[in-house]
Amino acid sequence: MGPLFITGASGFVGRGLLRHLAGTGADVTVLTRSPDALQRTVPRAEGWRYLTGDITQPSTYAKPLAGADTVLHLAAVTGKAHSRDYARVIHEGTRRLVSACEDSGVSRFIFVSTIAAGFPDRRYYPYAEAKARAESVVRDSRTDWLIVRPTMVFGEGSPVLEGLAALAGAPVGLIPGAGSIMAQPIDRDDLAMILSSIVGQTPGREIIEVGGPDRLTVLDLMRKIRVELRGRPGPMVHLPLELMRRVLAMVEPALLQVLPLTAGQLASFANDGVAGRHPRTDPFQGPLKGVDTMLATLTP
Repeated sequence: MGPLFITGASGFVGRGLLRHLAGTGADVTVLTRSPDALQRTVPRAEGWRYLTGDITQPSTYAKPLAGADTVLHLAAVTGKAHSRDYARVIHEGTRRLVSACEDSGVSRFIFVSTIAAGFPDRRYYPYAEAKARAESVVRDSRTDWLIVRPTMVFGEGSPVLEGLAALAGAPVGLIPGAGSIMAQPIDRDDLAMILSSIVGQTPGREIIEVGGPDRLTVLDLMRKIRVELRGRPGPMVHLPLELMRRVLAMVEPALLQVLPLTAGQLASFANDGVAGRHPRTDPFQGPLKGVDTMLATLTP
């Protein structure tokens, strides 16, 4: 593995990746807007460099980027944000980073996207749209590339798991839609292990979907979450999914920051979130954590 340049390492997945790489001897440069804050969370390994910069401003990272063999790009706006912010950071930021990589002679580009970029129904989901547009930028680049699409990423502090737990763990469990959509969560540490392995592989200009070993309906997943939180299944009330999506989309421009969830986040209740098999990830399926193990991180 040659010199590695990582963006987005301060995020949920990025922090797990740094902890995994710390024991591998990898030569790592990390681009972050706040190196001190990141170091308080994940102390840098010997020889690592934490660089202050912003992917939307290539001048802040162009020089150290020139020494990298591989870029592992995780930086993104997540959670509740305006569509313009998703577009600026995820799409435009990726475009500028890819252009800088081409100018600097970086040989390999690995983009961590999301399974949602391939959802057939991405209505009201600017995060997924921005990821899909960023994927197009990567595919059109002159570098060798890989695009990795994880499914729901669970683990201690997982934002998506916390959101599902808020619905499933309510006095009466809430589930948007019928719950028949399939899910395939993956543990953050398992994803970090797979990404670390992929970094050392030969790029193939292909898209890789990555999920955990268990596939189950969203209804079964929400029931498991409820049992973990409350010790018993209890009642689950199905909410009208399409109506919720339309109403949330209408009020988000004015009420985004006070809403408990967004219309876009409900896309996971409208689209199957499962990963197709791939030779690069098949060897990992045996030791990956199952859903029950992942949910053990929840606290009532």
